Amino acid sequence: MVSAMRRLAWECQPQINRQIAAAGTGNDQWKRNQGRATFYFTSTANRSEFLGELSLIFPTGWEKISHDEKRTAPRQN
Repeated sequence: MVSAMRRLAWECQPQINRQIAAAGTGNDQWKRNQGRATFYFTSTANRSEFLGELSLIFPTGWEKISHDEKRTAPRQN
């Protein structure tokens, strides 16, 4: 499921750096964060598209835990 969410996030982040959307959601990070993943978007519209599409693809099995417009994606090495 997380892999599909990563791909969807990539599709919903068409501007700037698409990798931003799924930064820090790798398998190791996902395990370390106890099955939680954080996705980042450069606009509210991109985030809304992601959440809308995600609800269609996966009506159950996930939940939105928090929302922070000011949090930025972690630097990728």
